[in-house]
Amino acid sequence: MSRIEDNVCKKIQERAKIGFKKYGKTMEREDFSRVDWFNYLQEELMDALVYTERLIEELTIEETADRLMGEHPQLVEMEEEEPGMYKDKKNIFDQLKDYRQRLGK
Repeated sequence: MSRIEDNVCKKIQERAKIGFKKYGKTMEREDFSRVDWFNYLQEELMDALVYTERLIEELTIEETADRLMGEHPQLVEMEEEEPGMYKDKKNIFDQLKDYRQRLGK
């Protein structure tokens, strides 16, 4: 196995220990029906989708901001004049809107 698989195995073992401490049972428990297991799986997958959506939104904002910085050199100049103004990449959209208004576009 590669170190990637090794890391995944270690994480699974760690999660099993945490689960056992929390619930006092292993995954070999027999007190859940198949429906229970599917319900728990569904809940975990829904959580994963929420995390995925949040990351996609963040990446979209960052990539769009980076593209805008490349297309509008004046934004880079504004960032150089006031370092950190784009620390929150969402701010770039407001700055571009203000800049375009000043240009009358």
